[in-house]
Amino acid sequence: MEQYRRNLLRHRLEDKLLESRAAELEPDSASIVGFYRENPELFRLSHPIIKGRYVRVDANAPQQAQLSVLMRERSARRLEQLDEYCLQFAWANHLNDTIWRNPLDFLADVPESTRDALHFSTINQTQVVRSDSLAHYLMVRAYKPAGETAPLSYALDGIREMVRAERRNRLLQTFYRDWE
Repeated sequence: MEQYRRNLLRHRLEDKLLESRAAELEPDSASIVGFYRENPELFRLSHPIIKGRYVRVDANAPQQAQLSVLMRERSARRLEQLDEYCLQFAWANHLNDTIWRNPLDFLADVPESTRDALHFSTINQTQVVRSDSLAHYLMVRAYKPAGETAPLSYALDGIREMVRAERRNRLLQTFYRDWE
């Protein structure tokens, strides 16, 4: 029982210490970039990633020729038109092509047999695959295969947590060493 009480007190002490020094534990941009550059082996992709757009519509949806064109567009006006089209006719869509994603997460609602027909490495071309009564539109802006180093933006949250953990451990080690 005494050991449990000591562990509880130690845990509370550590929490208070970490809380009081929270600003020191938060990594800045330079430390994140430095960690990323020093440890590229930690950021090898185990699966491919893509930046792109996906839209699923009924096979009979109107203006699908326009949809193919809108998928490739980048101007604000054309993106509004794409968004409006999706609001009216799409069953599912992912229109933000600035974020790296796992293609299987990106296309989670696509039937597996349809996924095989979509080529993730086909860049800046709208691909259309029809299955049953649906049409699946995919446009890939960027592609990174498994084995390559993940882009910093894809690994950012993980790096932030690793740097925080490293700083937290160093702070606690220093505290206990100085306390003895």
